[in-house]
Amino acid sequence: MPQESIRTVYEQLIQDYNIRYSAISRKHSTLSLCRLAAMLSAILCFYFYFDTRANTLLVIAIAASVLFVNLVRWYNRMGRERLHLKTLLQINEEESDYLAKGALPFTDGSSYREDNHAYANDLDLFGHRSLYQHLNRTATQMGKDRLAKALLQVSTAAEIRNRQEAIAELGPKLEERQGLYASARLAGDHKDIYDRLIRWSAQEEKPVNKLLLALCYFLPVLLIGVL
Repeated sequence: MPQESIRTVYEQLIQDYNIRYSAISRKHSTLSLCRLAAMLSAILCFYFYFDTRANTLLVIAIAASVLFVNLVRWYNRMGRERLHLKTLLQINEEESDYLAKGALPFTDGSSYREDNHAYANDLDLFGHRSLYQHLNRTATQMGKDRLAKALLQVSTAAEIRNRQEAIAELGPKLEERQGLYASARLAGDHKDIYDRLIRWSAQEEKPVNKLLLALCYFLPVLLIGVL
């Protein structure tokens, strides 16, 4: 697909996501006000109930409390959707700027540079405006490591064919790829988290205390006996 055609696709997605983001932002703000109103209604009704002992106020207070809880859940769910749309919007703006202006907001992989590597320095694999930075659309530490490893190691013919087949299959699925990319970006993964996870997985599992293990079997039986 010609570069201008690809850029047109990104521009159209930017327009669509802008419309959807504006709409959900308005709903999110309205929901915030409704949540506040439900909370205040519950507080006031409980307050006047304890003063007047009117059952009607108690019913309204309980109903407002239930409504408040559900509004909070809806608000949080909509907030996650809103943030996802914002991330998709940012992704498409980055891709449009990359094609139009050569902007490169992506990680350049400088930490993977190897001075004694056979070809990494000659091909500018890592660093500012490097091949890694042009290719990099990773959002997790594992993804960054895997991309660097693929560039630093000589691939076999079979590996190259497998990658070409994967690209051919995933290439047309732009929105699916961007949805996955947005979710990965929102996960907030970075090197410190990844390193802690690796260290934790490498630790030897400590045996469970025999007393605790015995209690796990004894307490449920005791509880059933009491009931």
